[in-house]
Amino acid sequence: MPIVVGGVVTPICYAPTITNPVNAGYEDLAAGRTIIWTYNPSVPGNTQTAYILRAKIAGAASYVFWNASISAWQSGSVSNSATVSDVAMPAGAFQDGVVYNLSVATSDANGTGPFGADITATALAPGCPTRRCPCRSGHHPRPIP
Repeated sequence: MPIVVGGVVTPICYAPTITNPVNAGYEDLAAGRTIIWTYNPSVPGNTQTAYILRAKIAGAASYVFWNASISAWQSGSVSNSATVSDVAMPAGAFQDGVVYNLSVATSDANGTGPFGADITATALAPGCPTRRCPCRSGHHPRPIP
């Protein structure tokens, strides 16, 4: 909720933008990956105090939310205290061969802002050199034409 001081409304922070992994990218997410976003304050000088990271398998009806305290996904939204705009995901947080929709919301002194637009990231197995890699769980010693 925005803060009102002397009749002046100070808005909540703006939606953040995930910068890593790249939107529509193909990554070895299952081995562990740092998710990075740009915090967008509505007031210059504000700093991020927390984040909510959500994910869903493309086409699924509902999201799961990252709980940094237990290093696991859960069904209910959870706010993770953090002043930095990234989270190191452990190996196994994502599954190879799955297309994910990811988005994040951030909080600051003015409250929690909206989620940014979903990005799409495809988790590929190590050694899969292109999005056309059929292995989904194995390794190809050479690129697939």
